[in-house]
Amino acid sequence: MNGLVLVRKVCRSLNNVLTARPFSTVLGRVQIGYIYERHSSAETDLFCFITPSTFRKDFLRQVQTEVARGLDIEDLAPYHLNTRDDVSVVVLDSKNVDCFSEWFPSEDELEGQDFKFAGPLPSAIGILNQLKSFDLEGHKLSGPMPHSFGSMTNLTELSLKGNPVTGPILSDLCSLVNLRNLNLSCTHLGESIPESFGNLVNLEVLDLHHARLTGLIPASLGKLVKLMELILHSNKLSDAVPDMFAGMTKLETLKLCHNFLEGEIPESIGQCMELTTLELQMNGFSGCIPDSIFRLPLLENAKFQGNSIICETPPASNASARCRLEPDSEHASSTITSVLLSNNQISGGLPSYITSQNSLQSLHIDGNNIGGPLPAEIGVLTNLRTLCLGRNQLTGEIPDIFAGLVALEELDLNQNSFIGTIPASITSLVNLTRLYVPSNELSGHLPTEIGHLTSLTQLDLSHNRFTGEIPEAYGTLENLRFLYLNHNQLTGEIPPSILMLPKLQFLHFNNNSGLFATLRQDMEATLTRNRWLSAKFDSPGDDESEESK
Repeated sequence: MNGLVLVRKVCRSLNNVLTARPFSTVLGRVQIGYIYERHSSAETDLFCFITPSTFRKDFLRQVQTEVARGLDIEDLAPYHLNTRDDVSVVVLDSKNVDCFSEWFPSEDELEGQDFKFAGPLPSAIGILNQLKSFDLEGHKLSGPMPHSFGSMTNLTELSLKGNPVTGPILSDLCSLVNLRNLNLSCTHLGESIPESFGNLVNLEVLDLHHARLTGLIPASLGKLVKLMELILHSNKLSDAVPDMFAGMTKLETLKLCHNFLEGEIPESIGQCMELTTLELQMNGFSGCIPDSIFRLPLLENAKFQGNSIICETPPASNASARCRLEPDSEHASSTITSVLLSNNQISGGLPSYITSQNSLQSLHIDGNNIGGPLPAEIGVLTNLRTLCLGRNQLTGEIPDIFAGLVALEELDLNQNSFIGTIPASITSLVNLTRLYVPSNELSGHLPTEIGHLTSLTQLDLSHNRFTGEIPEAYGTLENLRFLYLNHNQLTGEIPPSILMLPKLQFLHFNNNSGLFATLRQDMEATLTRNRWLSAKFDSPGDDESEESK
């Protein structure tokens, strides 16, 4: 028993020695195996950091085990660790080295191969204080980031993107005043952004998305006037965003989406003259969008969907105090290609600033409370490829505006209150692949002209009041996969050519009391071969029947 006690004391003493200076400042790396893809010959050498106190067989095997457990389409070929001769240790020293990757691969050792680090980051990492770049993006590091990162004051780039490392660490990084690129996205930091982050005045890229951040966005970020990218999306940030963007004249990308932010959208975003991408969707923003945003000269993509934005179109004789979205045609942006305003609380007519964006390719304003007729001015947006105005309160006839919209690929007008029929100019949409106009009050005969839209893959005219027969021309739509004509007042025989369309997957004719189909032997064979087809017809005596092949 006394011998066992003595051994334990010796082990504790040895551990105390190995974890104290000078041994605590010794850092090495050791290769513990390689990862290979199951369906290719690609190999990735696997390393881990070691110190004198962690250079043990049990530690290295634990890292191997954790890596193997996390692999999906790859396998680990671990090295044997029975003797010290089974592993090769390389001591790391940052003298005469600016970039961490300069150690890998060396021309004679790892040429042509990739490498990854796994396991924890030791506190001794701070001895690499001469490094300017520490980039281990996409590796397999885990555990807490050591506070000693704060002593690596020469760093201009720090990226651990995609490693499940944890915090807290952000307060320690505030001393790295030379940083230009900080990317800790797709990690498990789980902390708040400190006010002292405003010290990082040389930052050009700050990317902390998917990092499990909480708390507020500090106003001190407004001091980062060199920022070109501010990416904080997909976290749990909350409360109002400070109006801090006036000095960020170089900002090109701002992504704050998928958080719990609220309040009004900061007016000062409209002063970021280099901004090309603005993503604020899926938050709790309210009020109006500052009109200055739509005048930004380089803005290409603006996403606001999934908020509580209100924009009331002012009556002709009385300007609304709630709406600040009246465009200045002289200064309106001509570069915006995408505007996403879905699922907000926009009411009144279609916001008039939309038609001033003549470069628009994608317009999503579905899921709002927009009423009145569809403005004919939409027809001047000749670059549109996607137009989604569904789930609003639009009324009247669909205007004959399609002659100039030849680039349009998707038109969605579902769940409005349109009456009349679909205008003949629909034939101009030669690139249209998806046409959705269900759940309106359209009537009359189905437009034969739709049969000329040979690029169509999805056609939904269900839940309207169409009457008469289904045009034979629909049987020429050979790319059609979805056809919904159910819940109308159609009559007559379903054209056999429709039932023979080669790519059909969904075919719904139910709730049209006057429709019938005659299935010939060759048609039954075609339908049987199409095992993906889901077809719904009315059957005598039944409200609805379904046949799936």
